Amino acid sequence: MKKLMILAFLTAVTTTYSDIPLYTIEMTDIEPGLKGIEIEANYLTRQLSDKEQRGIELLEKYTLIETNNSFLNRELEKDNIDRENLFKVGYNRIGINKSDIDSFNLLFGTTIYDDERLGISFNYSKLKDKYQGVKLDGNFYQANFFYNQKDQDGSEVFTTLYLGASDEDNSDVSFKTKFIGFYGKYTKELNSDLNYFTPRLYFEGDMKRIQGKIDTGIEKKKENNDSINAGLGVEAVTEVFLADEVKVDVKAKTGYNHEFMEKRKYKTYDIKKDDFKDNMKAGIEVSVKYKEVLEVYGGYEVRKSLSASNYENVGTVGFKIMF
Repeated sequence: MKKLMILAFLTAVTTTYSDIPLYTIEMTDIEPGLKGIEIEANYLTRQLSDKEQRGIELLEKYTLIETNNSFLNRELEKDNIDRENLFKVGYNRIGINKSDIDSFNLLFGTTIYDDERLGISFNYSKLKDKYQGVKLDGNFYQANFFYNQKDQDGSEVFTTLYLGASDEDNSDVSFKTKFIGFYGKYTKELNSDLNYFTPRLYFEGDMKRIQGKIDTGIEKKKENNDSINAGLGVEAVTEVFLADEVKVDVKAKTGYNHEFMEKRKYKTYDIKKDDFKDNMKAGIEVSVKYKEVLEVYGGYEVRKSLSASNYENVGTVGFKIMF
């Protein structure tokens, strides 16, 4: 599967860029930041308050998939659609409860109309995990085929079909997964007379299946784990210019999410309860951009279970250089 995902990404990039004069005089005349080439780095931490749930290996896979989709959604939300093609190389350091993960990202997108972008993103992560106290090392692969549309009325549609796999083992235990899913988000600006910020309403939905295989040498187990999650919320966004070429964007949000497949989400572990079946979340993000060349940003979000005392803290800092 990983070879197929890499081949699909390389085919998309080489096919589109084969006729583009990357090193001609015309390319050098393009204004800095509008060539469509980006380098990005992020540090993200996600920590649960419940120490028992931290030990569920499958939770890490759900969280990593969600994190990759969230980074992709942010990339396209901030995307300058004036750039015909977009190519990004990224590095993410992700801390999920007890695991520290090094993740690498390649993204390619192209405009199909003035307000639409279509593309593919590929993520590779190096995993270090535990299964029932036993240390495991392995790899995680995820490919996203995405579509994003921004209308002049302030609405935006983001969709992505994603699939991937992971494999972790040592001399005693093997834990492998395969997954496929679909995530979509619709955002709409609301008519308002407010002067200081623009209110927006959003709806999101995510459905996925993760097939988990565990081989302990004594026992082999294979189960399909399913999740269907939907949410809605509101955002408030504003921008302030500190100088002619320096802009500060602020976005605050709050929302509610519901998990419809609570009893099937962790079938591999015979767990029939999800603390976050119903949860509220609230967060804020601040970004500072210099022209279309450099962006530095940071954010914090808290997600609180409505049925248990469990909660999750999410913090992000990062930067992006645009050529």
